[in-house]
Amino acid sequence: MTPKEAYETKGQNPKSGIWVNEWHAYGSVFMPNSVKVGEGVITGMRTINSSDIASGFVMDIELVAMEPDAITGSQIISFIERVIKGYSKPSRGVIISHSCWLSSCELVEDEDTEQQGLFLESEGIKFDSMSQNTKDELLAWGRDNDLIILFDANEIPVSNLANKA
Repeated sequence: MTPKEAYETKGQNPKSGIWVNEWHAYGSVFMPNSVKVGEGVITGMRTINSSDIASGFVMDIELVAMEPDAITGSQIISFIERVIKGYSKPSRGVIISHSCWLSSCELVEDEDTEQQGLFLESEGIKFDSMSQNTKDELLAWGRDNDLIILFDANEIPVSNLANKA
């Protein structure tokens, strides 16, 4: 079964116990590249992607032309809102992957993002981690929209993995 077919079943992942559309994950990759924007040239593109945790279905991807920098709350929030409009609101919450909030140097230190971090380092690309103010902005947006916002998928509450009718 493909991830899209699994998503369309609206079923439960037998390995994780998570239901389709219960949790959405948002990740990001910075890709160095000389990109012409208007009259100027910037040094890269950042992807923001969304996927359903239970099925692995990638719902949407956005390319943002930008200088190397931390992703902003407004960039993530507007993308989440677009995904919700195009698909649906997750029943429990949103996970903001560490690929969104780690600095370029911290990417090297994480086994999941090490290769991206090493590549950026080899290209001389550096950017800071997401600020606590931006994390607070995302948490407030989640509260306002009745969604749990997590910054680590390992923090999904066990009570949220079961008890869905």
